[in-house]
Amino acid sequence: MLRPKALHASCTGPLGFNKIMKTVFLILLLLTTYLDSFCQTENRTKAYIEGIVVSGVNKKPLADVYVSLKHKGFGTVTDSLGYFRFDGVPEGKYHLITHYFGYSETDTALSVVSEPLTGLHITLEADCSYDRRVAEADIVSGEPKLLLVGSIAPVVHKNQYRFERKYKVQYLDFGDTPPAYECIEEYNKVIFNYLDKKYGDKWRKEVRPDVIFLKDEK
Repeated sequence: MLRPKALHASCTGPLGFNKIMKTVFLILLLLTTYLDSFCQTENRTKAYIEGIVVSGVNKKPLADVYVSLKHKGFGTVTDSLGYFRFDGVPEGKYHLITHYFGYSETDTALSVVSEPLTGLHITLEADCSYDRRVAEADIVSGEPKLLLVGSIAPVVHKNQYRFERKYKVQYLDFGDTPPAYECIEEYNKVIFNYLDKKYGDKWRKEVRPDVIFLKDEK
């Protein structure tokens, strides 16, 4: 009867309690060391990617471009300055893809190591069916246009046809499927300059107010 009682006392006495606490402390210490090592490994093997996206038409930043790392679950859109960033990107090889309406898709191969990948400069080439060169050709051929972007159904303004006959220019409404806005801007700027030289600013008082980039020219 005394032997079990002595064993029981050794487990519940101060010496046994200290032994248990030392074991718990050791486990916690090992766990903390492991987590610290894990975090350091994570910091070493993950980096970030950042850059800007600009238009090949006018070299200006493009906002709302969808940027992704192909098949990797990373995706974002550029801000008003064309800036994008991906955080926590593991080491490896990637394909950075851009999508933007009116522009060709880009596919850029990247290699990510422990250091951040910064300063990427992605240029998107617009699919310009209308641009500065086309505008100049239309003026020579006597078929200048003023480009519009409306809704699904084209809108006709009062006195629109009278304006077209008077100034020998046609309105062209792309509806809801326009080319890149930068292309439209380049085209319309040439036509604005042509009309200013030929008619002064008189045409501006009669033109449709929804002509693309007209307000920016005033």
